[in-house]
Amino acid sequence: MITEDNTASQPAVAQAPSRMAIVARGVGKAYYPQSSPAAALLGALTGRASQTAPFWALRPLDLEVERGEVLGLVGHNGAGKSTLLQILSGTLAPSTGELQVNGRVAALLELGAGFNPEFTGRENLLLNGPLLGLTRQQLAQRLGEIIEFSGIGSFIDQPVKTYSSGMFVRLAFSLATSVDPDILVIDEALSVGDGEFARKSFDRILALRDAGTTILFCSHSMYQIESLCSRALWLDHGQARQIGRPAAVATAYQEHLDAMAAPKTAGAGGSQPVVTSPGHARIRTLVLSSDGVAGNPAHAVSGRSRVDVTIGFESDPSLDSPNAAVALIGADGKTLASSGTWIDGVPLQRNAAGQGTAVISFPALPLLKGSYTLSAYLFCERGLHIYSAAEKFATLTVEQSHLEQGVVSLPHQWHTRPELMQRPADETEGPAQAPLVLPDEWTAQWQTRWSAARDLTGLQGLFEAAFGKPISAARWHWKYRQATTWGSVVLRDDAFAAFFGGMPRTMVLGDTAVAAVQIGDVMVKPSERGVLSRTGPMYRSAAAFFGNMRRLYPGVQFAFGFPSRRHVELGLKLGLYAEADAISELAWTALAPQRQWLTRTRSMPVVAVEPTASKLALLWQAMRHDWPGLLLPVRDAARWQYRYAEHPDHAYQLLMISHRWTGRPLAAVALRGHADHLEWLDYVGGRQGIAAAVRAVRMRAGELGLPRVKGWFSSAPAAAFAEGADVQPTEIRVPVDLWGRPAELADAPRARLWLMAGDTDFR
Repeated sequence: MITEDNTASQPAVAQAPSRMAIVARGVGKAYYPQSSPAAALLGALTGRASQTAPFWALRPLDLEVERGEVLGLVGHNGAGKSTLLQILSGTLAPSTGELQVNGRVAALLELGAGFNPEFTGRENLLLNGPLLGLTRQQLAQRLGEIIEFSGIGSFIDQPVKTYSSGMFVRLAFSLATSVDPDILVIDEALSVGDGEFARKSFDRILALRDAGTTILFCSHSMYQIESLCSRALWLDHGQARQIGRPAAVATAYQEHLDAMAAPKTAGAGGSQPVVTSPGHARIRTLVLSSDGVAGNPAHAVSGRSRVDVTIGFESDPSLDSPNAAVALIGADGKTLASSGTWIDGVPLQRNAAGQGTAVISFPALPLLKGSYTLSAYLFCERGLHIYSAAEKFATLTVEQSHLEQGVVSLPHQWHTRPELMQRPADETEGPAQAPLVLPDEWTAQWQTRWSAARDLTGLQGLFEAAFGKPISAARWHWKYRQATTWGSVVLRDDAFAAFFGGMPRTMVLGDTAVAAVQIGDVMVKPSERGVLSRTGPMYRSAAAFFGNMRRLYPGVQFAFGFPSRRHVELGLKLGLYAEADAISELAWTALAPQRQWLTRTRSMPVVAVEPTASKLALLWQAMRHDWPGLLLPVRDAARWQYRYAEHPDHAYQLLMISHRWTGRPLAAVALRGHADHLEWLDYVGGRQGIAAAVRAVRMRAGELGLPRVKGWFSSAPAAAFAEGADVQPTEIRVPVDLWGRPAELADAPRARLWLMAGDTDFR
């Protein structure tokens, strides 16, 4: 019985036939073996065949495949996969059912089955090309390209019986994939020939997929099934067992294999043969070490030992750098964990000869007691094609002193919440640990102090007077909830004249954390704005804050903000600020929604970002890696949870853009809709995700019926995102404080801040 994964996208029966590449109704294949040779002879003489019970190579099934879909087939040998593919490709007639195939089919089943060994390669191309659907004119136009792609050179005019097996399949593959098929059928033929040609064949199939070719792909590699396919079908003894999302089908199939397999002891850990693909990349050396001691087997202590796997490799320097991966396997043969450089956004470094080393480290190893094996791999730059593999090359034995049970010790925290442990409802005087220190020469014309909870109503009134709009108490508390205090206030006769606020903000510069303060709510009462000097309330509120900032937030290195040009010019004149950057507005026209073959865009839950925390962590890591020289405000899941999911007023859209076939995250974006445009507030990801993010955001604007996308960017990200955008200057400037800082530090953040509208406190 077939089980349906309801989360998969299934074509409905009522859909227009034009959307369907393949429609099968009750299609099956049965064979009727004769009971004996004598019975067969008697049946031939009498016209009455004596038959035993039928053998169903493929039991009747219904199947619909949409145009452009990639359907993977999984199952053990003899499960019916090849039978189904032969029926769909037209090389085998079904015993039951009806089949409709819409489009030209190219089948990679038995490569070169129609080749005549006595004919030359060129003659076989001319003979077999028309059989695959090419006209004489098309074949003449493509003949040179087919020969060049095969890489057999002058052997094209030699009889194919003189070819090596690799040359034979290369020529057959080149011809079979040159026909521009609407439907491509692949039976364990993703990689053919030697290492160099295996890569070329893989790239061609990916190109056909990306161009919208419908692909039926049979493989024993669950990794390739999950990476390449949009749906998967599991066949078992000719019976369809499950169809749906590749990950769900692969999991069910693997569990079935695990249940059927006899218990086996994991490999002894000795060095295993390395499977290589010559001419591309290969593993040269493998070293497993625990706490700096190399050995096989290695011994580690749970929660304490540092375990390193070092992979030395060599590769073709003319090709893109490969990727490395390591898998950890339990005693039952199941893969417990794996990691790949392309997943973590870490490109491998090579010398001019294409040689390099990749090291993966597991600090404070979280594995619990037991025996484990490790495997190492080299993949192509996409993380799809395996160049080289060392299966279970080493054994790791883990000991533990504590009583925790299981396989792995997960990071965790315990919390207790006694009813009587409550934070005081009102702090009347500001932070006692950092009292406000003021210059002796300041007069009592204005009183200056830290703000306190009792000031909220007065500050709300000052906010509305300064900015012409109200602010709710919830918005105010949300904004400053991570701050030690709201800021400094200046009063005249107990009436609020000015306020200067600030919020702590963690930033990174490469691998270094940098403590900063984000300036917020610089407010002066309109009637007090005439005093634009060092004796005025604006200067005193700012100077009081800056003069005490490093006592208030120990270790902070600078403060920055987003005021208008007029305000910055005043701060420059008073010696409070240095202008570090300016904000530009980038604008794009909306795009009509269309299917993306390489990427997938999905909404993130705005109410809780945590379910996508692991993907955000990968994107944040890639962002830090790609812009090591910039000061990046932290953009991890906790920040996004606070900034977007917990905002008390605004509704945001959070999108995750991922690779459609591998699931690898490319970028995350935060958006806010307005009446006439879609505002782009935030971006998390490396350089490779920019183009996909721009396209996804423009299409989201099209989906919402908004004509434009607009976003604020400081100079560094503006340069990275500028292609295809209309770039206009704004009145918003980015100042940094000069208070008490050495001259060399005053220029440090200049033009090095990655800032967007989401980094402000008011968008």
